[in-house]
Amino acid sequence: MKIFHTLLATLLCFTNTYVQHITQSSPQRLSRSEIITERAELEQTLRQHFLKTVEALVEEFNYKEKGKILKYLPSLGYNFIIQSPHLSYNTGALYAAINDQYIKEVKIRSIRRYIELTLQAELEKLHKL
Repeated sequence: MKIFHTLLATLLCFTNTYVQHITQSSPQRLSRSEIITERAELEQTLRQHFLKTVEALVEEFNYKEKGKILKYLPSLGYNFIIQSPHLSYNTGALYAAINDQYIKEVKIRSIRRYIELTLQAELEKLHKL
């Protein structure tokens, strides 16, 4: 659907150019190749759009993950019975930190792969059109 909107916008822009060209005093008509942009140009525009989409999604994901480091810090407390502070750390937090880092890397790869597949599908639609 995105490719359809892109092509429609492109065709509308070139249709306006075509109408302006027709209304001028020049009796020449534009050929179809002059109206429709090159396929390579459309592919490049599509690739740039999906590249910006990937950057935005990864940036959003990294922002959501930003504050999670605080849950791995050790607990600091105070024992009122013996009147002394204490520090406790759970090894499960260390495992969770390593696991969350792995999950974060996998999620970023997943975002990039999904957008790559979507781009390929859109390029196939473009080639058919």
